Amino acid sequence: MRRNTTSELFKKLNNFIRKYYQNQLIKGGIYSVAVLIIFFLIFSIIEHFSKAGVGVRTFFFWTYIIINLIIAVKYI
Repeated sequence: MRRNTTSELFKKLNNFIRKYYQNQLIKGGIYSVAVLIIFFLIFSIIEHFSKAGVGVRTFFFWTYIIINLIIAVKYI
C-alpha cells in the first residue's frame, strides 16, 4: 500500500513539474515575441525618421541580433 501511494505522489509531482516548466516556456515565448516586436518597431521607426547611414543601420542590426540572442537564452 505504501509503495502505491508513493508512486502516485511521484506521478503527481512529475505532472506538476512538467506543467510548471511548460507554463514557464509559454510565458517566456510570449514575453520574447512581444519584446522582439517592440524593439523591431523602435529600431524601424528611428531608422525611418533619422535616415541613418550604413554605420548606424549596421549598429541597429547587430544590436537587434544581440537582443534576440539574450532574450532567447534567458527566457526560452
